[in-house]
Amino acid sequence: MENALWFMLGYIAARVIAGIYKATKGLLMFKQSEIDCLKMLAISAEHSAYAQEVRKILVKSPDLPTEVLNILKVQINLHNYVVESWKHSSIENLIHSYPLKRQRHIGYNNWDSAMEYLDTVKGYTSAKKSNN
Repeated sequence: MENALWFMLGYIAARVIAGIYKATKGLLMFKQSEIDCLKMLAISAEHSAYAQEVRKILVKSPDLPTEVLNILKVQINLHNYVVESWKHSSIENLIHSYPLKRQRHIGYNNWDSAMEYLDTVKGYTSAKKSNN
């Protein structure tokens, strides 16, 4: 009888440990996917900023026809508006993808704080890799 009790206790302990392991692994995978999403958003914003800089350089060109200059100015303004709304909605959608109970534990709430969070996490992972 005592052996059966020890067996049951071991089985329960193994199930608890396996559950904790699975929950931790799931949380780490979720956090990594969040960081990867933020990285993709940051890369997209960098590419978009580069395209905007090219437009601004073209606007300063002295031999540009007035019609093309006006079109470029409209594109610059439109691009600024679209990028700002994209930044806002992408971070909002990422936050809303979390379960309601976890949303208050997210380390950011807008684009700027999300990029600061990403820099902090990237700095931590770089420091962690250099220590090994």
